[in-house]
Amino acid sequence: MDWQTVIDKNTGQVLRAGYCDFANDGSFNSETEEIITGYFECDPKSDYTYNSETETFDKGDLRFPANSDKYLRIYAYMDDNTNQIKNRFIVPKDFNYKLLPLFKDIVMIDGDITEIIYYGDYSGSSYSIPVIKESFIYTYENNIPTNRELTISWYCEDGTTSPENKVKNKKYNKHQGEKAIKQKRDNIISSMKINLVGYLLSTGEASTSTEAHDIENEFIRDLGINISLYIEGDFQSITDAITAATDSWLDNTVADQNNDTIRTLLINELNYNS
Repeated sequence: MDWQTVIDKNTGQVLRAGYCDFANDGSFNSETEEIITGYFECDPKSDYTYNSETETFDKGDLRFPANSDKYLRIYAYMDDNTNQIKNRFIVPKDFNYKLLPLFKDIVMIDGDITEIIYYGDYSGSSYSIPVIKESFIYTYENNIPTNRELTISWYCEDGTTSPENKVKNKKYNKHQGEKAIKQKRDNIISSMKINLVGYLLSTGEASTSTEAHDIENEFIRDLGINISLYIEGDFQSITDAITAATDSWLDNTVADQNNDTIRTLLINELNYNS
């Protein structure tokens, strides 16, 4: 399906890319190329001009019905009675998709949430049917966030994303920036705990998830106040504590991490600015 421009001949208004927007359900007469008054989806292969007075298109190659592969997946999860379901090509920018029964997968890099994908299905171990994607870009000054740009994209039935998205910017004042950087460090601690469990299992130090979590919990307890100091901005104390720790498994090498030791991997994760 081609997403092209449809222009109202009388007003010059761009109706939208790849579809025409009317009020109610309608029908199309392929012989006269007329749209009966109402709401209809069209799929032009090239630019067309629409005459709102006669409700006709200039002669051209129009394909109907519209390609359902380009329907937005979100509409499969919306209640028909919300009056939100109209043209399934239209991005519902004002609809609160966070109320839908979707499964959220968060991608985090160095404590920053860089992407959240909302899926239609989760098996317990893997996600499928992506519906909406949130992408985040952060701007930092002196290691403090000053701006966050959020781009929201909607998936089509064929797995591509709509050419139309929504961009939102959040500015941080000094207090908000300082709060956000503490949250970033707290996120890093959370990620470190999860990765440590994986390292213990992959190196054979633990044979079960329960055993790995027990070791991880004891190690975190031993770090004690150093974690709180880290979240407040003290990198050195926690680095020194891990360096000095005597747990033998800290020197196990992790094959899929360039054979670095667990100790080195944990320190590197915490020192995200290095």
